[in-house]
Amino acid sequence: MRLFQSTESFYYDETSVIQSNAADLDDKAIGSLLEDITGQGFDIAGISGERLLVNWHLVRETKKDVRKHPTPTLTGILFLASHPQQFLPYAYVSAFRIPGTDISAEPYDQKHIDGRMVDILHDVLRFLDIHLMRPHKIIGLLPEVQPELPVVTLRESLVNALAHRDYTISAPVRVIVFDDRVEIRTPGKLPNTVTIESMRWGVHVLRNPTIYNVFLKLGFVTDAGSGIPRMIRVFRKATGREPILRMEGNEFVTAFPRSSML
Repeated sequence: MRLFQSTESFYYDETSVIQSNAADLDDKAIGSLLEDITGQGFDIAGISGERLLVNWHLVRETKKDVRKHPTPTLTGILFLASHPQQFLPYAYVSAFRIPGTDISAEPYDQKHIDGRMVDILHDVLRFLDIHLMRPHKIIGLLPEVQPELPVVTLRESLVNALAHRDYTISAPVRVIVFDDRVEIRTPGKLPNTVTIESMRWGVHVLRNPTIYNVFLKLGFVTDAGSGIPRMIRVFRKATGREPILRMEGNEFVTAFPRSSML
């Protein structure tokens, strides 16, 4: 599967999760997704929800006894299932706060963050907000909170991790807050033809186009390949430093240097 995936002749995020059925999708989550997509300016009037889910590859119509039965895809489960980890137990984020700079140290906070994709994203950002500093600057007569690290860069990196990770690997995304850096570790090697240098220039290859397109419709990403260059530019402007991008074993790592005044 990884071989076919690397040549873009197979997209794992479009495959049916055969042990699930349409009843495993949450009606409120479907309604909320359609409402949020409409709020982003997509005109879906006159198209039934059932048809949209098929068109967007969130469910696949399979034949059983001559009749068609909708079966959720991996993407449909991740965004819409009542309990996605019931079917994809590794599709979560493992978040740590580790004192010092070495991963071998005992964490003093650890969270197993699961649920639907958008909920995971918001919950990880809340974890980071708890463990990162929020220094105050005096502007005029009142103090103004300045986040230690720009939130837009952390969100961009997290969305990339959830959208571009290799879902054929049974391992979670890991988010680790050290004293000197924040690391976001994504399972899987870079997609075919992509290098770390080319990412800096906006090279745009999708491992999971269906997952990415849902994030696109929700307004979390653009389709211009500008995410990594924008993340680097914003981080440099806010901190004077750049995120460090590297491969480490079978993980892609984005490291955000923290302030030296801890």
